[in-house]
Amino acid sequence: MQDNDYLLTKAAKIGEDVKEMVEVILLRGRGYVDTRSIWGILSLDKDHGKDQVNLACKYALECDRLGYQGVMRFINIMPKDKETIEKSSKNKFLRDPKEYGITIH
Repeated sequence: MQDNDYLLTKAAKIGEDVKEMVEVILLRGRGYVDTRSIWGILSLDKDHGKDQVNLACKYALECDRLGYQGVMRFINIMPKDKETIEKSSKNKFLRDPKEYGITIH
């Protein structure tokens, strides 16, 4: 059983409209499908600014486009936010693509 308070708290940290989106999705009562959609929405702040995710949730709610796909559609058509988070190039798990060309005999 998923702890809904945890999801709502995490959503509220991103924005009020994100929290409202999560609440509405939870009320649908589709179990695992809703949980996947919610986690998708909550992870969007890794690649997009919190304000951008919150605004996309607001637009999606107004158009009754509940879920990850609806929010992503609005993020894709919105002007890019200045807070877009750059992907790290100094991650210890990243490898040079040339390393994958080497074959072991």
